Amino acid sequence: MKAAIEISDALLAGAERHAAARGTTLSAFVEQAIAAALNDGDAAAPPQESTRADDVLKRMQATRWEGPSANELMDETRSDV
Repeated sequence: MKAAIEISDALLAGAERHAAARGTTLSAFVEQAIAAALNDGDAAAPPQESTRADDVLKRMQATRWEGPSANELMDETRSDV
């Protein structure tokens, strides 16, 4: 659904910067912000899963990997040949 709203230039600029810094669109950021405000800490509300590649990459980067690094795996593969 499309909607037109009036907000201050400063607020819009801040929202655009916030969205860009997180690798998401302004629309997605505004939607998430409104949903968070409406849920206001409601633990029963299901989290919004994103399918954006940037969001998936960020989640992967935030996950602590205890195994070998990609470079170590590549070195192992090269030494086996």
